[in-house]
Parts: sequence; C-alpha cells; structure tokens
Amino acid sequence: EEIVFDLCDQDLSTIPTPLNEEDVYNKYPTDYNECMNTVLMQEVTRYNKVLEVIHESCAQLKLAIGGFVVMSSELEKAFRSINNNQVPDMWQDFSYPNLKPLAAWVNDLLKRMEFVQSWYDDGAPGSYWISGFFFPQAFLTSTRQNYARQRQLPVDTIDYDYIVKDDVEWGEIKEKPDPEVGGCFIYGIYVEGAIWDYKEHCLAEPRPKELFSTMPSFWLKPVQNREEPTHEFRETFFPDPSGSYPDDETRTVYQAPLYKILTRAGVLLTTGHSTNYVMNMEVSSKQPQDYWIRAGVAMFLALR
Repeated sequence: EEIVFDLCDQDLSTIPTPLNEEDVYNKYPTDYNECMNTVLMQEVTRYNKVLEVIHESCAQLKLAIGGFVVMSSELEKAFRSINNNQVPDMWQDFSYPNLKPLAAWVNDLLKRMEFVQSWYDDGAPGSYWISGFFFPQAFLTSTRQNYARQRQLPVDTIDYDYIVKDDVEWGEIKEKPDPEVGGCFIYGIYVEGAIWDYKEHCLAEPRPKELFSTMPSFWLKPVQNREEPTHEFRETFFPDPSGSYPDDETRTVYQAPLYKILTRAGVLLTTGHSTNYVMNMEVSSKQPQDYWIRAGVAMFLALR
C-alpha cells in the first residue's frame, strides 16, 4: 500500500495539471487559413481528459488507502494495476493506444505534454514530433487542408510526396517548409524488420539482433492529383552522382504501413479512421515491394 501511495504521490507531483482550454483558444483561435490552431485545441482537449482522470483517481486512491473514503471496485483495480506497473484501465479508457508498462507510459506522457506545452508557448514547431499526437490523422489532414485553402483547391485531390530528410537529426529542423511549396516536417518514426541506409538513401536489411530502428525525418510535401512519385520526389529518393536518377529497374518504392503501436490491428471508428493504422509511407528500396511485405516491414510511432 505504501508503494502505491508513493507512486500516486509521485504521479501527482510530476504529471502536469490540465491546460486552460480558454487560454489556448484565445491564443490560437479557429482560423480558416491556419488549421493547425484547431489541431492544437483538439490535442489539448484530449490530453486534458487524461490528465484530469489521473489527478482525480490518484487523489481518491490516496484517500482510500488512508481509509478516508470507500475503496470502490474501480479504485481497487487501479490499485492492483499500479502495484503491477501497469496502466490502470480507468486511465487507458481516456488515453491513446499504448503497450508500455506504467513507468514508461508516464515518461511518454510527460514528453507528449512537453511537446504540447512548447507548441502553446512558442508557436507551431519547424518539425513536428508525430509520435506526440493523440490523433495524428487530424494533423495530417490539416496540413493538406492548409495547402488546399491557400490555393483554392479541393482538399480530396491533395496527397503527399514522402521526402526523406536523412541529412538532419531528429527534431533539428527549425524552419517550416517554404510556404510556396507547403507541407510539414515530421520525425519520431520507427521501423521493424529493416533499417534506413544513409549512404544509399533507401531501406536495407537490418543488422543482426536489431528488430527496430529509427527512421529519418520526413518532409510531407502536398501534391495535387498525385498518381505516382513526382520528379523532385524521385530525385530525392533515387540520388545519383551524375545528377540524374536510376531507372525503375534499379530502385522501387515500398509503401510501408504506419501504425501507432506494434499490434498492427485496430478498431475502425465512426469517422472512418483506425485506432491504430495511420497511413502508408513511401520509401525508396533496391528490393521489390513483395520482398519487404514478406519480411513484415512496417513503421510505428511508439514501441513497447
């Protein structure tokens, strides 16, 4: 009981209190030309629910352990979960998909709140930690929406070129893409069953005993009526010292599925989005697509 009491005390002291939603809205009001304001507001609302549940349940659990209130069945389940280093169901019900034990989950939540807080304090970052989004699909749609509204285009005709920025470290891109071109820089993606070859700029076989590795940053570049990789995309993905790019026979594109967590399964929401699957990301390869499919290569926003 003392261990759980101390953990509740620790969680209450380290986990931030919910952000003031009115302050967030006043600073980042709904704007036709900047959809990211709406994304931030939605993220704050979702994370606030998680923070409220944590603070309320920890306070109640401390009182129940001390004998000041009745230990309900929900609080007892939370007690057992915390004691076993697991995330309580009452927290998970309001949280994002997660496979981490409690200690790692709390650290992850703190990093996510730092990401949201820095966005609120300093404005939208140059590159986004996509793993920090509660609902990354809204962020990806808003990037397309910004591009479409600026150019008076139908948003459903806009898709992305996936340009790898493997010449910079994660989070080191401080400037946003040129507004004339649009899009966003993202980082925080892991790959299973392969590695990124920084010399050849393509997917490669993983090193021995290395199941997961990090992927470089990406530039999601909006393109209208995109049917195949554009010329700039191919030059970036298929570099050649002569200044040209190789034929399709020497390089292919692998459409790697991107998931939030490692289960590779999710529930389809009424909005049409999956609770786990995010999108397919195109990456350069020297092997045919079937090769990576048989190897089970996929990308993830969070590991165990």
